Amino acid sequence: MSPIANLSQVTIVIVEDHQDTRLLLTDFLTRLGARVIQAGDAVKGLQAIERYNPDVILSDIWLPSRSGFELLKDIRGLDSENRNSPAIAMTALGGIVEREKAIAAGFQGLLKKSFGPDQLLGLLLSVLR
Repeated sequence: MSPIANLSQVTIVIVEDHQDTRLLLTDFLTRLGARVIQAGDAVKGLQAIERYNPDVILSDIWLPSRSGFELLKDIRGLDSENRNSPAIAMTALGGIVEREKAIAAGFQGLLKKSFGPDQLLGLLLSVLR
């Protein structure tokens, strides 16, 4: 991981139903200076995205009631600049098929759980460029 990585001025919405994962991601990203908003499901995630206009979205694929794929479709259908926010999918299933599905759905990348800080930061910096 780059020791000079700085995510100040970056707002990230995390949509993840597992509280421990949300907290770990939030802790790591806030230490790098990011402003992090957490949501435990797709409905709250969409509300957070509409309210906070994030620079990037991290979303689990398999969420209760609405999937990350459905959430991304909802985001891309918004009538605001939020619809263009880059999105990164997170999933325990990280094979080639899942990556292709995520990219085809409009995600800019996919992280296979349990990914490390270097993978997360590398992909974040890549989509923020």
